[in-house]
Amino acid sequence: MKIPFCKPFMGEEEANAAANAVRSGWITSGKVAEQFQKEFANYVGSKHALFLNSCTAALGLSLQWYKRKYGIKRVLVPSMTFIATVQEIVRAGLEPVFCDIDENWNIIPQGDFDAVLPVHLMGNEVNTKFGVPCIEDSAHLIKKNQLKDNLNAVCYSFYATKNLAVGEGGMLATNDEEFYLWAKQASHHGITKNGWDRYSDNGNWYYDTDFIGWKFNQSDILAAIGIEQLKKFNLIQSERQRCVDLYNKLLGYNNEGLHLYPIKVNDRNKFIEIMKDAGVQCSVHFLPIHKMKVFEKYKDLDLPYTNYLGDHLVSLPLFPDLTNEEIKYICKIALETNLIIK
Repeated sequence: MKIPFCKPFMGEEEANAAANAVRSGWITSGKVAEQFQKEFANYVGSKHALFLNSCTAALGLSLQWYKRKYGIKRVLVPSMTFIATVQEIVRAGLEPVFCDIDENWNIIPQGDFDAVLPVHLMGNEVNTKFGVPCIEDSAHLIKKNQLKDNLNAVCYSFYATKNLAVGEGGMLATNDEEFYLWAKQASHHGITKNGWDRYSDNGNWYYDTDFIGWKFNQSDILAAIGIEQLKKFNLIQSERQRCVDLYNKLLGYNNEGLHLYPIKVNDRNKFIEIMKDAGVQCSVHFLPIHKMKVFEKYKDLDLPYTNYLGDHLVSLPLFPDLTNEEIKYICKIALETNLIIK
């Protein structure tokens, strides 16, 4: 038996949509990307959404905007996250203020900060109200009406392993029109017209450049896949919920997030090797950022729960096509290791 850690939930609908985008003759950002943005914004309840080449790009643009609008300098961020969350803080010329998390994945505030970047780890919705400007790393969480009455910038990922996947891509959602218009221009070099506005039938070739921007826009091909994925998203989530519920029942856990299924184990290397030998691919999410070489000056920070998780977390396979029989097999092997921490 070979059970992968993740398997994209895609079919002929996505393949045909991508092919139709290619056949249209317009394969960069265009009308299909605009349609995906509108449909995604409608789902999460935001006034605006911008389809980008990654969640990292969405985080970067948000931090740059918050720096300009609010004058932020120090950003509170959990060390238990993916490196992209923190690297964009540094890339924006800001200082990360690493903090610990509690057992529900919520940030535990510490130190001096003037902005906060909470992470919805594993798909768990966390606290985002801190009385200062907030940018949400929602790479692991897409929720219906998530931005209703929400003043925060919210950044999403459509990477290959994510619940809604297009291969590579992300979305920036906001209710701030001024921010959206700036980000739209900033994501396309800072020029006044994107390719569609210049080269479509109703376009005009002339453009100017108002400021130095970035190259973060995304293609109609992947937007077409995203539209089909969004149609299936309720099914995707319900199948993931089935998997999480069965894991919880068999392992005695009470996990709620629908993106990753983390457990805690003793001797992680041994556990992963045993599972691998039994045909089950596992992964680790995540290693504490403050202990990585690039952030060596923070390595002695007192973040006890983060440090503990960094030594003991393992993620089990979780995807919509995972069968109940496969989950039972995974749990049987995992329990037989006698390494699981309850």
